[in-house]
Amino acid sequence: MPDANTPRDRSGPISASPRNESRLESWGEIASYLGRDIRTAQRYERDFALPVHRLRTAKQGQVYAYRSEIDEWIKQRQEKGGVAAEPNDFEPNAANPESNAKTNGTNASRQAGTIEAEPSPTPQKASGVGEETTGGLPWKWAFLALTGLLAVGVIVAALWPSRPEARGKALLFVRPFETLSGEANEKAFVSGLTNELITQLAKADPAKLVVFAPTTSISLGKSSIRELQRELSADYVLEGSVLRAQEQIRINASLVSANDQKTKWANSYTADMREVLKSQDKVVNDVVQQILGFLPGLKAGLRATGFGTVDPAAYEAYLKGRLYFLDRDILRSREAYEAAIEKDPKFAPAQAGLAMTVLLAGQAPNDMLTPLSAVPEAKRLAEQALASDRTLGDAYCVLANIAQYYDYNARNAERLFQKAIEVDPSNVTAHEWYAYYFMVLNRIEEAERERQAALKLDPAALLLSAQGAEIRYYKRDYDGVLDETRKTLRAYPNFVYARIWQASALREKKMYGEAAQEFRLLRQQTNDSPASLSLEGHFLGITGDRQGALKVLGELDSLSQQRFVPALYRAGIYVGLGDRKNALANLQRAYQERYDRLEYLNVDPMADPLRNESEFQELMKRVVPK
Repeated sequence: MPDANTPRDRSGPISASPRNESRLESWGEIASYLGRDIRTAQRYERDFALPVHRLRTAKQGQVYAYRSEIDEWIKQRQEKGGVAAEPNDFEPNAANPESNAKTNGTNASRQAGTIEAEPSPTPQKASGVGEETTGGLPWKWAFLALTGLLAVGVIVAALWPSRPEARGKALLFVRPFETLSGEANEKAFVSGLTNELITQLAKADPAKLVVFAPTTSISLGKSSIRELQRELSADYVLEGSVLRAQEQIRINASLVSANDQKTKWANSYTADMREVLKSQDKVVNDVVQQILGFLPGLKAGLRATGFGTVDPAAYEAYLKGRLYFLDRDILRSREAYEAAIEKDPKFAPAQAGLAMTVLLAGQAPNDMLTPLSAVPEAKRLAEQALASDRTLGDAYCVLANIAQYYDYNARNAERLFQKAIEVDPSNVTAHEWYAYYFMVLNRIEEAERERQAALKLDPAALLLSAQGAEIRYYKRDYDGVLDETRKTLRAYPNFVYARIWQASALREKKMYGEAAQEFRLLRQQTNDSPASLSLEGHFLGITGDRQGALKVLGELDSLSQQRFVPALYRAGIYVGLGDRKNALANLQRAYQERYDRLEYLNVDPMADPLRNESEFQELMKRVVPK
């Protein structure tokens, strides 16, 4: 039986899929199979009923699809006049035989199990997993894409001076490398390799060389060099391709100056797959050496990763884990990292990645594990990773997070966040999580400072946009929250975190009609996740719908028979109902659970009805030590 929220409920009949066929297990895999990027695949689901399923027991981002259903969906689109699921392409273009030829070519590629991207009016660089071209793009989507790029440009222009001499450092944009094989698995491998190169380049000399993060690389990967210079102030663009054949890998790379758009350096590297880490180091060192010639002061080289050889299967699984994590597909990311460690138990980057996914599986809004089960495993993995490599910023982030939310040791948490930034200044997560640390302490200016540091590295990151809205929410600047979230949701209507803060700001402004609609949408978009149920239940309580709030409490009780439902979620509904006794009792349970969002009540307006309660004050003193 299809999930209630899948597009099959909104579209014509699609033939049933054999449930023994392998699934596409994330937005990344679905987008790759379509030959589009992730946002386009999500838009196809929203606007054109692309058949995507969701796991009821997982977070909103855990999706899957069947190839046979997608093939049938494409067939239906073809019968309407075109493969591309764009409104203007559904009707046959009788006046343009080239358009029909393009459709016929796509039919042939479909027989081979892939979809070719439609040609653009101008040549485009391949972007790895989930390529999408702009040919035939309706004006409204082109406008949104342009608006997004311009918004990024405004952010970067405010953060970076326009010339490297003025800022004392060079800005490098790494375009997603092309795969010289058309296979979907190879695209995933090459995308993961690109992300790993970005990570290693970012560690070269952060004081002199800034490398934009993978999220921004993927989002703006199709932009021209001139656009990247104008909107990101990029000084250099690294481009390349990868070919893997049996146990050999060939990496081609070239460095282009954004100022004159001329290639300053190019090279190729061929190695055995077991030596891929050495090839990575060589690429990174050579790129740094080339930029060194144009911006004196960079270090002469980059430390080696410390892993001269690695099992090829372990490395490929590790790269998949990185990609899934970038898509916030926690379940698939964890499985991939576990597969990497099974092949190579001492591969420290995979240990650090697994530590991160296990930790987040036990935190809001994922709630796949209890914190009491997730945290000890995450801590063990992070410490193992650091025993092999003391420069893994993600591992320090995990330990800092545990110190803050589990041990309630603010001093140690701050020390570990600072250590993460010291060893890996370009680690976006380190700055982002350090900002959350300051948030719960009500040190709002310092929180915004760290968010801005993260934005310099990753200006296209939607999570950082949502974090900006959250900071404004705790400042009780609700109009500022709405300005931020409405802008985001116009371009990305399915971005759940923006909707959470928009709904919350509307609630606090007592704009209850609009808030009710947003909370309903939130439940729909997250498949009635416990977090969304709690937020709506609290809202129903404060607006006088007692029966509605109690009904949501009953839904949470039913869910708790199948999965972990944090006591904090029940506490929120009781606060809405004005039942302080039950609210405080559940907050004490949340303390015993070591649930991470408990600390945020120190600044969350939702907790205002409890602030004069001595029991609540004592609880906040324990979890947020001054």
